[in-house]
Amino acid sequence: MARLSRAARIAVLLAVCAELLAQAPAASPSPVDLSAPALQFHASLGYNDQPGPQLDDMLARSRPIGLSLVIHDEPADVSYFTPARAYTRLACSADAIVIGYVTRSLSHLTKSGSSIYSDYDFVIESVLKDNLRASIASRVDIVVTRRGGAVQLPNGNISLTVEVLPPFQPDTSYLVFLAHIPESGGYVAKDQLATLFLRGNQWYVARKAQCKISYPALSAGNFERTIDEWLRSCSQ
Repeated sequence: MARLSRAARIAVLLAVCAELLAQAPAASPSPVDLSAPALQFHASLGYNDQPGPQLDDMLARSRPIGLSLVIHDEPADVSYFTPARAYTRLACSADAIVIGYVTRSLSHLTKSGSSIYSDYDFVIESVLKDNLRASIASRVDIVVTRRGGAVQLPNGNISLTVEVLPPFQPDTSYLVFLAHIPESGGYVAKDQLATLFLRGNQWYVARKAQCKISYPALSAGNFERTIDEWLRSCSQ
């Protein structure tokens, strides 16, 4: 059997390598940079920076145990709540509506020092409404900012939980009606009803007062189709 020349062997090897590279999955895009300077704008947002006492001063008086602060949600009077009324308005007013999950977060003290907020790396699985001013249709992920989180300050550790805007949890799918923040390129949930999480085949409102209530109109699949119908009628 004739042996291949050295040049022929090299050509065969290059062809095999090229085929293997073509079959290899594309590298995942780099995640968003949660330490980007532009995101510091979130420290002064009214959504995040609520008035109140200086958190580090509160820590100084509570040492050495630290503090865990909770802003409680009031029991919901669900008799007034109808998903169609609430979410038709949100669908039309939101800059974007997405389904996805979070992978990372970074918490900060607000500019006034009286509150805590977190920026989340939110991976997009589906865009139900694109941002017409800054498209996210081809984006892998976005930054979503949210009040609450945990930070270490000179006088100790402190955490803040806001029950109407509970923190995003790992391994959970969310549907969020978003407002765009042009100064940072990030996003924030439109209001306390704008975040829903998926459990089984049902979307649930994330705020604590309603997180265990199952609304038939929020069934997975049906709710997404209804949002699309609402979006078609927004300008009418």
